Amino acid sequence: LPRPAIRYDLSNARDKLHHFDLTSPWFMHVGTVIVYLPIVVGCLLCAVVGIMGYTEGSRACFALNFWMPGLLEVVTALGMLLNDSDYPQTSTLLTSYWWVLGLSSMIFGVIIQFKDIWFMPYIPCHFVLTFAGLNVHNIYIIKDLGFGVPFSPAITM
Repeated sequence: LPRPAIRYDLSNARDKLHHFDLTSPWFMHVGTVIVYLPIVVGCLLCAVVGIMGYTEGSRACFALNFWMPGLLEVVTALGMLLNDSDYPQTSTLLTSYWWVLGLSSMIFGVIIQFKDIWFMPYIPCHFVLTFAGLNVHNIYIIKDLGFGVPFSPAITM
């Protein structure tokens, strides 16, 4: 999306038509909106399968809350890389936060599913990884945004 710091040279001629497309690209919708759907489904399935008495299935549904959003965030990073020429505001460096967030969330899901003993120690590690990724992204890559705390599906869980 255009930011206020970007200036566009427009013509003042009569009957000149200027077209601005302010819709987000598809990959940004995947990473910011659709990413919450697996969390809703995973939480509901976790409760239903747990009530039915299947503890392994319930753990798998809880792990779905982490690795599926992580996968969608990696898809967002790939979409930003592949559509770099179509959307100039999405450079290769801008994908760094999506890579860190997506891969850390996927690792979190795998830990929950297969090595649940590492679940509690990985929570601060996941927070520090996404916290560092977001602030490197905001301060050194975009340079317009300041210090921030990550607001990701895995952190909000």
